[in-house]
Amino acid sequence: MPDWDASCTATTAPSTQSCLGSQLCRYSYYLQRAPYHLDFDYILMRALQAFTHVLLHLADNPLYIQKLRSEIETVIQTYGWSFDALTHMHKLDSFLTESQRINTMGALIMDRRARKSFVFSDGTVLPAGTAVSIGAHIVQADNRHYENAGEFEPWRFEREASGLGTVRLTKTTPTCLGFGHGRLACPGRFFAAMELHLMLAHLVMQFDVKYADGEHRPPNVWFVSACVPNPKAKILFRKRSSSLDTD
Repeated sequence: MPDWDASCTATTAPSTQSCLGSQLCRYSYYLQRAPYHLDFDYILMRALQAFTHVLLHLADNPLYIQKLRSEIETVIQTYGWSFDALTHMHKLDSFLTESQRINTMGALIMDRRARKSFVFSDGTVLPAGTAVSIGAHIVQADNRHYENAGEFEPWRFEREASGLGTVRLTKTTPTCLGFGHGRLACPGRFFAAMELHLMLAHLVMQFDVKYADGEHRPPNVWFVSACVPNPKAKILFRKRSSSLDTD
């Protein structure tokens, strides 16, 4: 058995086939033609930061990876490595969604500036030019919205994901603000979600992951209002001797 190692553009409109390559090209094609500026480097940076949070949770409990691996193997037997397969990996989708919920990118999201004075229904007045943001962290950590909101519960969204027919991670609500909400929600979230699903599925099938004995997930680090994975975290990887082909 292998040893543990310590580590810390499309040019034409693609088809609507369910293969993963076609779906990625499809998202890329339409994002490049969106009527607003999209920074793909920023999308990639956010995706990698989100995946680091996921990885730190995954290493914290060996049961997580066992359940995810079992689901992926079952789904692949039916759908192969396809877009349809990703939409049926409900545990994996829930794991990603819960990580995004409990690990907000920062305390604030959806930064806006009032172009003209606005009066809320309770009488609060926003003068023109006022900068406003939504307190994403406090909303998603509120026990009124989520039971045991301060705890990472990887299968919290599994039942909801199974009834959607698509991935739960891309769904926005007033209490799930990882990609914003409303008509200006992140247009790149579908591309990013597919990246995250593929990365996690590949990792789970190819590697065993854990912390060193006696160690657990370290707390996140805050820089003013920004929240990032703890850079001091150390994770052990071991290549599986027998794994499902993910190439």
